[in-house]
Amino acid sequence: MDKRVPKVRFKGFTDDWEQRSFDSLVRRKSATSNDKNLFKIEYEDIVPGLGIMNGAPKLNITERKGILFQQNDILFGKLRPYLKNWLIPSFRGVAIGDFWVLKPVKTNYLFDYYLIQSERFQSNANLSTGTKMPRSDWKLVSKSQYRIPTNADEQKNIGNLINKLENSITLYQRKLELYTNLKKALLQRVFTVDSEKSPKIRFTGFNDDWEQVKFGDIYKKVNEKNNMDFSENDIISVANMYFKNENKKPTADYMRTYNVFRIKDIAFEGNKSKYYSHGRFKENIIGDGIVSHVFDVYRPLNPDNHDINFWNYRISDERIMGPVLSRVTTKSTMMTNLVAKDFLKFPTLLPSFSEQRRIGLVLLEMDDLVQKYQKQLQQITQVKSFLLRSMFV
Repeated sequence: MDKRVPKVRFKGFTDDWEQRSFDSLVRRKSATSNDKNLFKIEYEDIVPGLGIMNGAPKLNITERKGILFQQNDILFGKLRPYLKNWLIPSFRGVAIGDFWVLKPVKTNYLFDYYLIQSERFQSNANLSTGTKMPRSDWKLVSKSQYRIPTNADEQKNIGNLINKLENSITLYQRKLELYTNLKKALLQRVFTVDSEKSPKIRFTGFNDDWEQVKFGDIYKKVNEKNNMDFSENDIISVANMYFKNENKKPTADYMRTYNVFRIKDIAFEGNKSKYYSHGRFKENIIGDGIVSHVFDVYRPLNPDNHDINFWNYRISDERIMGPVLSRVTTKSTMMTNLVAKDFLKFPTLLPSFSEQRRIGLVLLEMDDLVQKYQKQLQQITQVKSFLLRSMFV
């Protein structure tokens, strides 16, 4: 027997919910227009799954006709419905492409908007027609049955609660984008590239040109083998920079083949990818450990004047290190091999230790902010998902 009420309700509401077909809750609009004075919305204007605009609405982007919509109508992207292109516009305009424009009929528009995001509706909407270009089937969706509150206040409370959460998600999403872009801009300006003698952005108190040195003035290649001071619990993943949890215990003889990888050491990983054309260096920022013998390890000559954060960002920056590695590596099928003597002779620019610390600290703080907003965004998105599962039948 179908449940008549959801798991979670507002206090004071106890009546059973009534069963209604979807086309009794909304009216599907069909009037079209290509009026140049109306804002146009296409799929790429919506952030999938978030129900927010990907920038300001646009005029005159196309002469194509679309479906007219009013403020607080519901736009539902019927093409590939799993992409979750849905929106409640705050303005009048035209929906271009495969949209359903839905007008709530005597129901709360926010309740209807979150009903279409519920698992039950999504399941029905994804029973689509077509394989290469699947579309939701209106004949099926319009007749699908949903239970809704008979009390208008309960509809309104549910819609408003989830809408507040969604507004918070939008806020955190924008903060996350802001700090991600700020970090990207900083990375492009606080390091020197090519023939620059100093970076584009300097912090107060730092005016001198960076000193030209060779990588061999900063690092030396080491071949320190594991003398069994390190166990299988100390094996480090160079790609992801964490201590591995090996299920299979290597033999003692094999453990001795591992290279010791101490804090601030860098290891060369020769795998090519779309992000790293000639491989990359990774700095050890998690603690002393060991890495496979396939990784070459380089150690700072002067660790006390070598800022871990500055070098963590700089040594793995493809914009800076890509041109270097293109000159000091040899190619093989899937990987590149680092030529140590060429790398150590290669020139680079070095700021003072105090400037290294300043740059490293600012980039680390920016990273902390990005991670903070990522975590908050994840948590609040989980709360919204819980409410969509628990406040709808």
